[in-house]
Parts: sequence; structure tokens; C-alpha cells
Amino acid sequence: MDDNLNQLGQKASQSVLDMIRWTNYLIDCTFQYEESVQKNYSLNEKVDQYIREHYRENIGRTEIAEQFYLAPEYLSKTYKKLTGRTIKDTITEYRIDEAKRMLERGERVSDVAETVGFDNFTYFSTIFKKYTGVSPNQYCKK
Repeated sequence: MDDNLNQLGQKASQSVLDMIRWTNYLIDCTFQYEESVQKNYSLNEKVDQYIREHYRENIGRTEIAEQFYLAPEYLSKTYKKLTGRTIKDTITEYRIDEAKRMLERGERVSDVAETVGFDNFTYFSTIFKKYTGVSPNQYCKK
């Protein structure tokens, strides 16, 4: 009888130790996840800053990934997961926002297209209309 009680006591204490180990493991996993999320938010902030500083240049996910020593696929997936947008969409939206500001100041449409990073005026007009609902010339007349 005493042996049975001793065995039960040992099994119970072992179960408690297993539960403590499992709980500690889950806590460690949670901290690691939080750390990775913080790093990704920081990365997204850096990507956004890079876009703001270089939107006039011919940049895309490959050029941006090179700046942060990352694979373009990894950068794209991480960025979209946290922002819900692609890097290309972010660049284009920033360019269009800048173009709208310039057009509101009365700058020429052809100059605006080139300044905000579009090599092709026709493509700029198409994208501008896609994002704003009106052509650049119509936007100027508002």
C-alpha cells in the first residue's frame, strides 16, 4: 500500500513538473512571437521611410529588399501580412499622393509625372485615373 502511494505521489509530482515545463515553453513561444512581430513592424516602418525618400527613383520590392539584406519574397510577404497592401501599391499610392499635391500647386502634368517617378506619361495618366477616378488634367480643373 505504501509503495502504491509513493508511486502515485511521484506520478503526480511528475505531472505537475510536466505542466510547469509546458507552461514555460508556451510563455517562451509567446515572447518569441511578440519579438518577431515587433521586428516586422519596425521593418515595415523602415520600408515606408525608404519609399518616402526614394519614390522618385525606379524602385520595387527587389531594390528595397536589397537595402535590408532580405529576400524580395520574404519582404513582400511580411509587408503585406502586416499592412494588407503590396509594396508596389504602397509606392504607387505615395507617388499619386505626391502628384496630387503638385497638381494642386499648379505644376504641369508632364513635369509631375516625371518628378514622381513615372517614365511614361501615358502610364502615369492611366494609373492616376485608376487611383483617383479622374485624369490628371481633370484633377487640375477641380
